[in-house]
Amino acid sequence: MNDTAQKGINEKIKECRRLVSSEKIIACLEELSKTTNDGMVSYVLGQEYEKLGNAEIAIQHYEKAESLFTLPEFKNMARSPINRLKVKSILDDRKLGLSPDSVEVLWTVTSFGTNDSFSQVSDIDVDLHQSLIYVTDSGNNRVLAFDFDGKLLDILGKKGQGPGEFLNPTGLFVFDDSRLAVADFNNNRIQIFDRSGNLWLSTKAKDTRVADLIILEDKIYTISAFGTSGYKLDLSSDKETQPLLTVLDIQGNIIHSVMGIDFPDPHPFLRAIKNRVCLAVSREKRIYLSYFATNLIQAFDDSGEKIDEFQRPLPFDPILPKLSMQEKDSKGEVLIGANFDYITQDSSICPDNNLYLLTYNQSNTERHKEKKKKKSLHPMKIDVIEPITHNVLRYIYCDPGTKAFSVMDEERVVYIYEDEKGKKTLKCIKAL
Repeated sequence: MNDTAQKGINEKIKECRRLVSSEKIIACLEELSKTTNDGMVSYVLGQEYEKLGNAEIAIQHYEKAESLFTLPEFKNMARSPINRLKVKSILDDRKLGLSPDSVEVLWTVTSFGTNDSFSQVSDIDVDLHQSLIYVTDSGNNRVLAFDFDGKLLDILGKKGQGPGEFLNPTGLFVFDDSRLAVADFNNNRIQIFDRSGNLWLSTKAKDTRVADLIILEDKIYTISAFGTSGYKLDLSSDKETQPLLTVLDIQGNIIHSVMGIDFPDPHPFLRAIKNRVCLAVSREKRIYLSYFATNLIQAFDDSGEKIDEFQRPLPFDPILPKLSMQEKDSKGEVLIGANFDYITQDSSICPDNNLYLLTYNQSNTERHKEKKKKKSLHPMKIDVIEPITHNVLRYIYCDPGTKAFSVMDEERVVYIYEDEKGKKTLKCIKAL
């Protein structure tokens, strides 16, 4: 449809909405929908039915709008109220979800050794065969190993550039044979340790940054931003896309990249935010990329071909990232800011092969409009999703300020959170 025709439809939508009653507005829009079969007409019909409290019919119109829209931003616009209305229905009917009272705290760790504690924690992973919990303590340039009862057993690494040393380690991957791979972010390398904690291999990443990783056979699947890594920006670049996932060989050479084509943006900062994802892999070697600032989960096979994508219900309508400022300070450094909603902080596949997503439970942009909540911590929950049907099986509520998590089994989850005073706590809970 050309711009002139769409403008004509938009004017007719406005005329319908000027009518005095909801019934007349809906009748006018329904007639317009029959003659145009337009996505925006269906979307506005969804809004009108939602105002009347008829969520079921509203969802039908939003879903029709989503199918008619062609641009990703409009599809996302239609998908947001669908998710919001569905999750409201779920919570109202109490058909799923664990309340905060339905978890049992098994243990917590805030300090260990001689007055030692966590600094900036970036990732957690679990070795099921050795019953170990690994934590990347990025701010202290080390990896900590705890047993399943929360007792510190070992410390890997220290600050440095030598073998087995780290500069801001960010991501972890545990092999089936209990080897441990660490994304040594600021050394731009991958270090692999054997099950006894001895350095087994060190690989320098070439032409990319590695913030998190999974390793399948002789291929290393990497993402460039995760946890405490921050973003690497090229302000001189005018490209609209960037790699979501970069695949390396064991020598650190790029084999190929999966490009982020769904959310193109000419601005490097917005492009980096829109294409930030977290990694998880299933037993069938399905690689799941969950977006940080967009309600989208995509699945790829081990060759990098996209095989699935879906969204899950959220209790708010996330906005697409928008630039809020860009200016130079007195030192000539460029300051950049953006408004956007946080969606997914971390992801994991449980031994039951379900997908677990650490999810922000409230809109970041709405929170900042409420001054009383501006300094409070984000409420968080873990969505448990059956990855083939996309059904949400349950919610596990965790502490506000949760940074990273891993799944020990179908009942136990371990995560680390930071309270309002900055104290970090490693916590193990059992879902009842």
